[in-house]
Amino acid sequence: MSIADSDIFIVHIKHGKPILWKSLELDIPEVLYSDLSTFFKGNEEVIAKWIFTQKTFLANKAPAEILDTEQGLVAVLDFLNRIKTGDIS
Repeated sequence: MSIADSDIFIVHIKHGKPILWKSLELDIPEVLYSDLSTFFKGNEEVIAKWIFTQKTFLANKAPAEILDTEQGLVAVLDFLNRIKTGDIS
């Protein structure tokens, strides 16, 4: 793995083991970033962790993995909306 000044790294602990995520510059659509920023009160670390963590609702994919298509963006926005409204059925 190479490291550049523009790289973003996210580390969190899962089951007592550190998980390291590396992101090349990810283009997060403004509509999604705005919703996430409001929902997570502007906490960039939490937003980044949420974007790079697999979600069961998204077929065990992280939102970052599917944002490159319109269908993926719609699925991520739908999931976030369900979380905000408490409808995670």
